[in-house]
Amino acid sequence: MTRITEQPSPYRHLEKLPVEELTRLINQEDARVSLAIEKALPFVNRLIEAIVGCLGAGGRLFYVGAGSGGRLSVLDIIELPTTYGLPKGIVNTVLAGGIPRLAEAREEMEDDPLAGWEALVSEGISATDIVVGISASGTTPFVLGALTECRHRGIPTGVG
Repeated sequence: MTRITEQPSPYRHLEKLPVEELTRLINQEDARVSLAIEKALPFVNRLIEAIVGCLGAGGRLFYVGAGSGGRLSVLDIIELPTTYGLPKGIVNTVLAGGIPRLAEAREEMEDDPLAGWEALVSEGISATDIVVGISASGTTPFVLGALTECRHRGIPTGVG
């Protein structure tokens, strides 16, 4: 499997480009996102339905993440209670390195395949909950280890 996040950028010397060229390139790359999402919509829809079903039955959602993608999941635990009235603790995030180190890049914490599961256990994870893994490369041991243990124990999972 080719890990897209580990490939060299096709863009070199961005700091030397005029602003107009930079914004054009960013917009061009952003346009590729909607095409990728369109291809993944059947999976996304099934995942949403599974999450809604789990939450409707009294379960919780846990994101297990690493890196920038994992950090972005924290926005849900901030936004959902204030904007949508979802009770705190229904949506949760477990990050490599922990939420207290949110602003620190602790890549070495991503390589422990047991740490994600251990963090879920400390949160009282159960088969009534659902766990969504977030890993840009799709190969982060922290995330994959947690998902593997969840599946082994009958806890529903999804990957974002």
